[in-house]
Amino acid sequence: VFGGAAGEVSWNFGEREAGATGAEVTHAFVAEGWKDVTATVGGQSCTVRVKVCPVELEIAQGDDFVEKFAWATDGTTVKIAPSTYEIKTYIIVDKAIRVEGLGGTPADVVVQAKGGMRIFWISHPEAFVSSLTMLNGEVNQSTGGNCFICDWGGTVSNCVFAGGTAKSYNGNGGNLYQQAGLVTHCVLTNSLVSETGGGS
Repeated sequence: VFGGAAGEVSWNFGEREAGATGAEVTHAFVAEGWKDVTATVGGQSCTVRVKVCPVELEIAQGDDFVEKFAWATDGTTVKIAPSTYEIKTYIIVDKAIRVEGLGGTPADVVVQAKGGMRIFWISHPEAFVSSLTMLNGEVNQSTGGNCFICDWGGTVSNCVFAGGTAKSYNGNGGNLYQQAGLVTHCVLTNSLVSETGGGS
């Protein structure tokens, strides 16, 4: 029974592909995005808007990092194509996603900060970031110039942290500040901390 009506349910998933019929159906969306899903039975319809997130997402030169990461959800793998990227807003990794630089070595994928800010904030125990270089991140009155791993944890592997800065009182970890999680097979180089701070 659907709004007082009974009968076969037909579905439209907001894509060009044909819909489906039945009380319980499955559908594999072709692309990520907001989709209007409509169920119709007995001449009555109900539409809901759903957010379709990708299983795999690729970032290339010219893409907006923040916009791309907004579509990632638990289980998504974000693959970053070889290039040098300059970001204007730091990247928050607060879901169980994998972020992988492509190309073979961390030098192939360089993410650098513009305008005095951190590059990565990692705050999920199943988050995983690997195979890229974080360059010239900067924080003021805070910690972790290139990357901050908060007490929720996360893993960073096979990365290079370079040129990070933590300024002013108690500015610890010019390149990296880690409260929890795991950092493995990484190189930290050429960082700066000021006043009473310390660490790389």
